[in-house]
Amino acid sequence: MGSFFVIGSKPYNNYTGDRSLSVGLNRTASNAMESLFDEALQKRYPTIQEKVMMSLPMDQVCFEALSKEGFNQAVKQIQAKTGSKSNLSENYTKYR
Repeated sequence: MGSFFVIGSKPYNNYTGDRSLSVGLNRTASNAMESLFDEALQKRYPTIQEKVMMSLPMDQVCFEALSKEGFNQAVKQIQAKTGSKSNLSENYTKYR
């Protein structure tokens, strides 16, 4: 079993179906994502990284606790980290 990633909720103007934006990943994929988040956030944004990973012992990675600004900063840092990788599959091969 892997981790459950909670991103947030759909905007209030969408009244159909489940409003939750979340996904469950297998252990291999969740380990790679957790490593990416740590690498992208831990050094420069430890408070954001701590909030996102706070529920990790329960196999949950949650972005809901972040403010709008914190969420946007986390996304920017994760995008920057993935953009700086020449080949993500090579950097995260230990999780295959």
